[in-house]
Amino acid sequence: MANPSGIEDASEAPTLARRALGVALRADRLSAGLSTAAAARAAKVQPNTIWRIEQSKMGTRGPTVTSMCEAYGVSSERREFLLHLLERSGERGLWEDYSAVAPEWRLFYEAERASTSYDDWCPMLMPGLAQTQAYLAQLQELNPPASPEEAQVIRDGRPKRQVEVLRTPKGHRRFRFLIGGAAFQYLRHWPEAEAEQADRLEELAQRPDVQIRIAHRPHGCMHAAFTVITMGAPGALNPPLVTLEGLDAVRYIEQPDLVFLYQSTFDDAWAGATPYEEYDGG
Repeated sequence: MANPSGIEDASEAPTLARRALGVALRADRLSAGLSTAAAARAAKVQPNTIWRIEQSKMGTRGPTVTSMCEAYGVSSERREFLLHLLERSGERGLWEDYSAVAPEWRLFYEAERASTSYDDWCPMLMPGLAQTQAYLAQLQELNPPASPEEAQVIRDGRPKRQVEVLRTPKGHRRFRFLIGGAAFQYLRHWPEAEAEQADRLEELAQRPDVQIRIAHRPHGCMHAAFTVITMGAPGALNPPLVTLEGLDAVRYIEQPDLVFLYQSTFDDAWAGATPYEEYDGG
């Protein structure tokens, strides 16, 4: 499908297509005035199936989507669009052949690649999209992967992720990196990585679509790192989401009220932070 903005369509990546399909089918069900149980009866499927498809917890097949479209009374054009999403959701994604990316992380990586707004709060570490190979190697010494081979796969994949997400600046796209002052304090303990990492931040700060600020005073984001990712305009099929990264897993927050809470908290902290070019390291 054509995308005049030049940014990757958030419904064209497999995991995002499945999520968009669920969002669209839920909207159609609600527009038809049907409860989950009533929709299941009309489409001749189990109620749990309706819920799982809408929440993108499971894949589905063309006959099921067609039955749901008939139950909801959608137009033929709408049905064709939904079946297109279904087809896209079954294709292999960019990261599926990359062994270091577990399935639960694919939504995060596809979302950041399709992002139009990317707000990343990093209290202790440099942002993943800004980390150099030397910096990543130091992190891996603190939290080593299962094997040296896996560590190398991760190091090899990091530049690929950065290139895919931070390709040539495109219109209507924004990255905001809010970095905690502690991240710079820790960086000083790694002199072999410090200069290269500083150069990387300087390089990113010169891009028209990237802004970097340093939070070195108390603010509402201090409790945990998170990223708010927006894909497309308000009302898009893939609504904004928040990701919370752990050592071995990622958690997604998609409820609109909670996403708004994280976004507003980030905005407040951002307003009180120091632009990177004015930060003196104090």
